[in-house]
Amino acid sequence: MAHDDIPLQYRVAAVLVLRYAQPLTRIAQHTIDDVLQADDEGLVRLGSPRPGPSQHLSPACC
Repeated sequence: MAHDDIPLQYRVAAVLVLRYAQPLTRIAQHTIDDVLQADDEGLVRLGSPRPGPSQHLSPACC
């Protein structure tokens, strides 16, 4: 994926889809905090998605 005419963010998204089978909805949730730099390597955190607004709500009953 060394095509300089394609923007970097699109190339990174393509790698995440193709190599790590990440759905586009999960990729869209990533923020700059999910990109890490260790020594001379760039890393992307692929853990659990962040809780959405509906996951912050307490159950109404029980």
